Amino acid sequence: MTIPKHDDIRVPALQLLTEHDSIKLNEFEAPLAKRFGLSEDELSQEYDSGNGKIFYDRISWALSYMNMAGLVQKPKRGTYQISDIGKVQLRTPEKINYFIETQIKQREPVKKEKTSSVKIINAALTPQEELYGSFSKIQLSVYNEIIDVILDKSPREFEKLVVTLLQKMGYGGEVKAAGMVTQYSNDKGIDGIIKEDGKRSTKHVLALFRRI
Repeated sequence: MTIPKHDDIRVPALQLLTEHDSIKLNEFEAPLAKRFGLSEDELSQEYDSGNGKIFYDRISWALSYMNMAGLVQKPKRGTYQISDIGKVQLRTPEKINYFIETQIKQREPVKKEKTSSVKIINAALTPQEELYGSFSKIQLSVYNEIIDVILDKSPREFEKLVVTLLQKMGYGGEVKAAGMVTQYSNDKGIDGIIKEDGKRSTKHVLALFRRI
């Protein structure tokens, strides 16, 4: 089973709170994992950034949203208990997500309709996941722009770029002017020279890449 989104975790977490006076954040993980039938691999799966476990993070955000909506309260830091409002709303669990969205919107300043619509569409994502998604899109956009710039270069400029790149990767060590492009031959390869180090003074002719 895939890891549930934070809005899918809300009702089971609220139901779990009805069985206890209060529950600490780290005590939600095991029973909710069992409730959703998650495997050990899914339970321990982390974000690509390495910034924590996905399921645990989504539990945290599910509780945070319910706290903002008044469905749960925190008698002390890191501990949750269901509120009277939460008990009432749990009678109609299918309406809880709508109730939370409505309560949160009332807490925020009035925004343009377009902005609010986008927020509702992305409600299944935690703010952290939305941030990662935005970063990935920006990263891909920049990557594509760099590729376009590289492919627009002339063969001669491309050779210079590759030699410079190899120097930045550490080839040539600390040798001054370690890289140079050889005379243009129009053979569709990349020809250059990298001096490896001062001790050997060895020259290596580059014909490493074929330009696409």
